Amino acid sequence: LKIIETGSTPKYRIAYELDNKIVNTEYNYLYNISYSEWKDTMISDLEYIGKALGGLEERLIEKHEIIGELRKITYDDGTVLYVNYGNSDITVDGLTVKATSYLRI
Repeated sequence: LKIIETGSTPKYRIAYELDNKIVNTEYNYLYNISYSEWKDTMISDLEYIGKALGGLEERLIEKHEIIGELRKITYDDGTVLYVNYGNSDITVDGLTVKATSYLRI
């Protein structure tokens, strides 16, 4: 949700083939970067984010409002994104934003 709120791009650190050569080295922290393990998650994330931010790549955020656990982001083309970090649905501006979700208008 933070990526959607900020209009950011996700970043992943992955390796196509993992090698035991990194065990007990300064690169040991890369223990969970297997492409095959993360592939489905990355695809799902990018589809979800793309649905929220598609077409806004060249747009500017004109206004960013914090309303409790809700964020209201207004772009220069009039698109509005509501991001709800709360565990309950929130109604704002006559619209209901589901818990831990977003709504694009």
